[in-house]
Amino acid sequence: MKESSIEFIVQEYFSDPTRQFTLKQGKPLVEQGQFNDRLFYVLKGNLEARINYDDAEGEAQNSLVFNATAKTFLGVYSFFSKKFRSPLTVIATIDTKLAYIDSDVAAINAEEYGSLTQQFMPMIVEELSKRQMRSIESSHMREVALNNLHEHKQLTMLGKMAAGITHELNNVMSVIDRNSYNLVQGYQHKLESELTLWKAFGKGLKFGQTISHKDAREHAQILMKRFPTISYDYAKRLSAMLKGQIPNELADDHKIQLREWEAGRDCYDLRLASTHAVNLLKSIKLLVSAPKEHIVCDLHASLSEAIALVRNIMPDVEMQIELEEVQDILGNPTELIQIWVNILKNAAEAMQIEHVNNPMIKVRLHQYEDKIFVSITNNGPKIPDLIAAQIFLPNFTTKTANENKSSNSKIIGLGLGLSIVKRIIVEHQARILLDSKEGLTKFTILFNAAIVPKASEVVNK
Repeated sequence: MKESSIEFIVQEYFSDPTRQFTLKQGKPLVEQGQFNDRLFYVLKGNLEARINYDDAEGEAQNSLVFNATAKTFLGVYSFFSKKFRSPLTVIATIDTKLAYIDSDVAAINAEEYGSLTQQFMPMIVEELSKRQMRSIESSHMREVALNNLHEHKQLTMLGKMAAGITHELNNVMSVIDRNSYNLVQGYQHKLESELTLWKAFGKGLKFGQTISHKDAREHAQILMKRFPTISYDYAKRLSAMLKGQIPNELADDHKIQLREWEAGRDCYDLRLASTHAVNLLKSIKLLVSAPKEHIVCDLHASLSEAIALVRNIMPDVEMQIELEEVQDILGNPTELIQIWVNILKNAAEAMQIEHVNNPMIKVRLHQYEDKIFVSITNNGPKIPDLIAAQIFLPNFTTKTANENKSSNSKIIGLGLGLSIVKRIIVEHQARILLDSKEGLTKFTILFNAAIVPKASEVVNK
């Protein structure tokens, strides 16, 4: 006995023009529970198969089961089970051409190919395989939908909680912001008569510390060789002010200049942190709000500002910065800084808790074709796989039980940081990847380059 094929079945049973018809868009082929003793084959077009049911609360529901496109068989279950009742409602979504056979059709070449059921066995097996795949896909989609619903509920709860907290903290930050401004104004007024000291303060206030702590340490060694009477701590502080330059001699009032420059630098950091904190509080308050309007953003500037914000709170961490010139992106500047600050602080805290020797964070920005890559790598401990799988979920934190032994205090986390990071990245139509092994943890964020001129060019125009 010969074995039939799908091609044989279609040719022998569904090529008769008298058993072909066109179902208009929106018209039902069969209704759920309706008598049907036909087996259909879709020649071209598309149909939706839907099921009506009552959920656990007794509410009527209507769900899509599958779409039937060209070369799909319909009515397989009711036809071959001989129950002749359609378990689904099938409706044409566009004008659809179908062919059919009735239940009384005789097997063609039965002596050579066997009974009708035997001939249609390849089709039945294929349909069972398709249904199994649809069942797997449906199960996966339900799981994703439930996870999204759970995440949305968590974000809603956190958003409401954050709204109350930020209202109180905004009052505090307003006082800090206003008084830091008054402090700067008063200090400048005091130094107006001392031009040299006023310039030193002004440089610190305008630019902050522009060299890394690592570079300051290296230049301190050179300064100590040139001026043997100064201490290492003083040489390091002086290197930060001099931006690594080595003077031929030290000015008579260099100690006073250094003091005023450090005061200006600290005011710079305070104002920068205050401004960012206010914007950060607004972002937390809008945790579950609609995405913000995106503008042309310079990632180089965004990363530089974030590094300046965190540099002084992790002085023992060696920072390696490789920021190439890249195209701008469309985004929100404050939210981008949130991403970098969160990841940098998390890395520094993890290395501090584990007492990592020679802690290092490397920040790299580069572009390949139309993709822009930001990678933040640290030499801290491996993030366990179980934690890595949940690290971007709202309300998930590893900090509640981690003790910061250097300060004998607890580092408490609300589980907002990386969930906010993930939300911001998704809203920027970007992706974040995590690769962690012992001694190397790397976060990579992939952005699409904006099809716009550079931000500097827009400003110049």
